[in-house]
Amino acid sequence: MTTIVNSIGSVDGKPVRFPTGVTPFASSEYIGVPGEMGFGVGTFPHAARFGLLDLTANDDPLSPTYGNYQAAGNGSVFVFVPKFYYRIGHVDNPTYATHGLNSLHVVGKERFTTRAEALAAGYAMPRAFIDGGIELDGFFYAKYIGSYTGGTAYSLPNSVPTRSVVLATYVDYAKSIIPGHSTCISLFQASAVALLSLAHGQAATSASACAWYDAAGLTNYPKGCNNNALGDQNDADVTYLTAGDGSYPTRPLTGSGTPFAKTTHNGQANGIADVNGNIWQVALGVTSPGSSSGDSTIIANGTAFVLKESVRLADLTSGWNTGTDAWGDATHLATLYDEVTDFLPWADATNWIYVGNGSNQVFDPALSGDGWLRTAAGLPKNTDAMSASGTNLFGNDGIYRSNRANVFPLCGGFWDGSPSGVFAQNWVVFRSYTNLGIGFRASVSAAFGS
Repeated sequence: MTTIVNSIGSVDGKPVRFPTGVTPFASSEYIGVPGEMGFGVGTFPHAARFGLLDLTANDDPLSPTYGNYQAAGNGSVFVFVPKFYYRIGHVDNPTYATHGLNSLHVVGKERFTTRAEALAAGYAMPRAFIDGGIELDGFFYAKYIGSYTGGTAYSLPNSVPTRSVVLATYVDYAKSIIPGHSTCISLFQASAVALLSLAHGQAATSASACAWYDAAGLTNYPKGCNNNALGDQNDADVTYLTAGDGSYPTRPLTGSGTPFAKTTHNGQANGIADVNGNIWQVALGVTSPGSSSGDSTIIANGTAFVLKESVRLADLTSGWNTGTDAWGDATHLATLYDEVTDFLPWADATNWIYVGNGSNQVFDPALSGDGWLRTAAGLPKNTDAMSASGTNLFGNDGIYRSNRANVFPLCGGFWDGSPSGVFAQNWVVFRSYTNLGIGFRASVSAAFGS
């Protein structure tokens, strides 16, 4: 749908435009309105081109399957996240009076028809919507953390998460779910999902459209399996089913949280599950060079290699130093990544730090450049944006600071009581590392013209 008509609705008192015959905020490819039903997901009429089939009623914003799709091959469930634009800390943001420099406003294609139009109005587009040199309509994000059984990888509820393997293997697992299209999530995609959660929580006024909503603002974020007792550290009502591991009985099944909507990124049954805790998830997009495939030497600075916009995420492979391998030495990485000096704001610091520091601004509002890239990767703008305990607004989420050869960053957190959450990250592991508490999640980049 490309025909645009005169405005038939408004956002913040400003006119918005919709394709002919489309109902406002219930139309395909729109991100919706923060704080309302259907926000944070959407539909994509060309899903079949990417090996995905519509689930029943997935075009109804009030449906638990809204924006949900199923892989034709193995039934894996994905959620479509339409392209959106964001503005951080602007005085005109609807939530500025409450959240100041950390207020976040999100709008979609119903407000701006092009990125240039959004930039002119002071809104940035997440890096997650640039892939292989083209601007995406959105991306499909696996609804559940990945599992692997009998030689098959998939994303389904109430499944046993993957067991300990060399982390690079997860790239192969994710790519096998929808061959030619799927791969591991990127830090850019994980950050975009986290921003949606933040915007939704700030705008919500009740639990009716956001099950994890907390009017007091103390725990106003998605809940998850993170207390080492099949529950949530901040909500005793949330429980999970055990994966049945004798050595780790509190390791949960994927997507088994109850009430389910409290465990999704948008507090609705149509959302992405287990974004807080459960099991760490590897994420592509940023790494550092090594001298061999097993090199894990600590790098005592914050310089990192960030994936070039011209490179297609799904083309990255799990090997080392050849072709499209996601890891390699500095010469190899330079063919796929841009070297960004001081990209990691903690430089050579190590160990845990927490997101948020009083009322200081956490994410850089820049529309381009290194600051925009840090926000795109879910990284706080500088050391003043982090503290020894973090803030409630950002879930007191933790980041394990490090930088090392062949780094393979993690996001989301863990079941064992570590500082999990949508903004949680871990930079200490590398491509050849193995750990039972680390798994994967798949994604598919989508553009009508691709």
